[in-house]
Amino acid sequence: MAALAQNPAQENPVHETILYTPANLSVFATNRTAHFSVDFTHGGYGNFSFAGGVSNFSNGSGHSTFYQSQVDWRGSALNHRLVKGMEIGPGENFQGEGLMAEYVHSYHRTRDLKPAHSSCFGRFLAANFYMGVRFQVKGETHYGWIRFSSMKCYPVLGTITGYAYNMVPNAPIQAGQTRSGEAQSSQVAADRSLGQLALGSAGRN
Repeated sequence: MAALAQNPAQENPVHETILYTPANLSVFATNRTAHFSVDFTHGGYGNFSFAGGVSNFSNGSGHSTFYQSQVDWRGSALNHRLVKGMEIGPGENFQGEGLMAEYVHSYHRTRDLKPAHSSCFGRFLAANFYMGVRFQVKGETHYGWIRFSSMKCYPVLGTITGYAYNMVPNAPIQAGQTRSGEAQSSQVAADRSLGQLALGSAGRN
């Protein structure tokens, strides 16, 4: 299973604790089960993976056909979409494996030509979202995120535009965080905005 990895846009500074990798990677369902691995650590192997597959078969009488395609994650991840800034770390409920998106289509080849039935479902059918992940590096737990620009239903296809993890074991990371100082800077900016609101309120009293 080849790891999906791209070189970071710039070298990671010596004291930086977040390793961010920009990407343009596709995760999709194929007629044969395909595995897609994300190399967070740039170690040449996958730390987290996805599997995409297709099932297509008919029943014994040959009068109906069932088609199914889906993409699953294979690893430890939060089973819901995240928005930028949400924290990923200890205490969250990670799921070992689960469904990202699925498309099901069935139809009947009979004289009355019954109409086809199809459905799309999955908690990750959306655009511009983050997936929180947890994985092991040399026996220690690390937290990270994967950013998707989209996850479509038919064909089942997802596009990864970047990923990052905290190189400090057991330390949290915010979805979308690419540098260790970003989370603190966001908090400082929020506190500054609250302070300005308070000053404005005081001036009106």
